[in-house]
Amino acid sequence: MDKNIFSNFFIAHRGLHNEICPENSLSAFQNALKHNFSIELDVYILKDNSIVVHHDVDLNRSCGQNVLINTLTKNDLQNYHLFNTDEHIPLLQEVFDVVQGKVPILIEIKEFKHYKNLLNNLIPMINNYQQKYHGEIAVQSYNPFALRYCHKLNKQITLSYLCSKLDDYNKLPKIIKKMLYSLKLYKYSKASFVSVKKDEISTKIIKKSNNNIIPWVITSKIEQEKFEGNCRGIIFENFIPN
Repeated sequence: MDKNIFSNFFIAHRGLHNEICPENSLSAFQNALKHNFSIELDVYILKDNSIVVHHDVDLNRSCGQNVLINTLTKNDLQNYHLFNTDEHIPLLQEVFDVVQGKVPILIEIKEFKHYKNLLNNLIPMINNYQQKYHGEIAVQSYNPFALRYCHKLNKQITLSYLCSKLDDYNKLPKIIKKMLYSLKLYKYSKASFVSVKKDEISTKIIKKSNNNIIPWVITSKIEQEKFEGNCRGIIFENFIPN
C-alpha cells in the first residue's frame, strides 16, 4: 500500500492541545480544525454505553478525582473538569458534531476487556458519521482482537496496529508484550498500518508493515524532518508542523 493513512498527513495527538486547550477536549479539537490537522483521540465506553473521549482509565490525572471512567454515565460528565479548566470530558458524539468531516479522525480503542461492547456501540456511530459527513475515520489499538472485531463489523474502516514495547504496562506478561511488539498478530488484526513509538521503530516492523508506519509522538520540527519522508502520517504534539 503506497498511500498515507489520511489525506491530511499531520495528526494532532489528543487534539491540538496546549495550556489553554486541554488534551482530548472540544477546544483542542476545534484548535486542530482551525489549523486543518487530523485528530487523534482515545475512547472508552461508559456505564450507560455512551462513548466518551478520554485517555486514562481513571480521572486522577485529568480531573484530580479517583474515579474510574467506566463507572460514569454521560450525565455525570458535566461534574468533572479537565486539567483545572472549564472544559468537561466530551462524548464522542460531541466531537463528531464539532468536526463534521472537516478533518480526518484517528480513534484509539483503549479497551481490552470490554472491546466488543465498545465496538458494537462505536461502529454504528462511525457509520452514521461517515454517511452524514463523508469524513475520514481510522481506528487504532494495541489490542489485535479489537481490530479484528472492528473489521468484522465494518470491513471498510482503515485499521492501524498500535505498537511499542509496552514498558509502562506492568500487568501484561513479558511474553505477551514481546508477541505484540513483534507483530505476530499484525496480519490477524486486519490492520493496514502500524502506529509505532518513534524510538522503537525496528527494521522488522518496517518490513512487516510494508513501510506503512505512523510514528508517535513527534514533538519538534527536527523530528518531523527526520520522519516525514519515511512514513504514512505523523502523530505530533507540543509544536506546529508545517
